[in-house]
Amino acid sequence: MRQMLFDPSLGIVVTGLRAPSRPDRTRYFTMTDTILVLCTCPDEASADLICAQLLNQRLAACINQLPGLTSVYRWQGQIERATEIQLIIKSHAALFEPLRQCILAHHPYEVPEILALPTSQGHQPYLDWIKQETS
Repeated sequence: MRQMLFDPSLGIVVTGLRAPSRPDRTRYFTMTDTILVLCTCPDEASADLICAQLLNQRLAACINQLPGLTSVYRWQGQIERATEIQLIIKSHAALFEPLRQCILAHHPYEVPEILALPTSQGHQPYLDWIKQETS
């Protein structure tokens, strides 16, 4: 049976048929159902609206708003620079599509950033809390 292992000393995922001989330096790589969704907003009003909608619909358990982010990107053939608010949304993979639709319904951008990242590990009581708050 093949295994995926994360070796923190090397910073890489290793595949193999058996565990390495130094288990103190290697942790097994596992996945959870929890996702982190990244979304940038142009201002506090749009960020607050999206947060309220996601939380009221139980599509997210917690959302961090990180103001003062500077984004530099290509848009319609030009290099643009904007100050934005980064949202870090904690949710579950099964809720991604309704979460995405909710963001699209309330976001002022034509093409908003909506990126879902899987979580490989986490503090189990916190993961349980996310599940409870989004059920």
